[in-house]
Amino acid sequence: MTTIEIEKLTQEYLLQRVIHHVFGTYSTTTLEKWYQSQHSPIRTQLFAIFITDLRYSVAMQLRTHEKNGALILIEPGRPDTGTKRCKEAIHNDDYRGQKRNAFVLCNAQHLIDWSHKRLCNKAESHTVEFFGQLRDAVAGVDASLAAQMVPMCVYRNGVCSELRPCGLMEGVVKG
Repeated sequence: MTTIEIEKLTQEYLLQRVIHHVFGTYSTTTLEKWYQSQHSPIRTQLFAIFITDLRYSVAMQLRTHEKNGALILIEPGRPDTGTKRCKEAIHNDDYRGQKRNAFVLCNAQHLIDWSHKRLCNKAESHTVEFFGQLRDAVAGVDASLAAQMVPMCVYRNGVCSELRPCGLMEGVVKG
């Protein structure tokens, strides 16, 4: 079973200080409103995520999101550098079935963006399950952020970005 531990490394104070430093004004906007707006200051909210026993397929999906500045470290499985359990899996012909430990250092915008794609019902079921678990873990340290971690169709009020929608938002009135 995959376990997720999250540490929130920065607090709202940093966002407020950055706003004052950059714009010369004090913001009374709540962190919840900042998350809803998805403006760049939410990137000041940093998270360290420790994942234990992550499925290999989900680890590879997670790795695709590394391009935007998130740090994603995944337990290696190579025969020359991998951990003991991964080396044993190679000898048993179970490389892709072997679960991995992972570490992610990311900001609030990363978590929102990833959720738009990976909570979509068109994603692999194991990936959707993991990102639901991730959202629940985030809720434990930042409930306002977790509330913004939704599939793209929910974020867009029923407008799906997939070529073949899953139907989750059918019947939603679009304005």
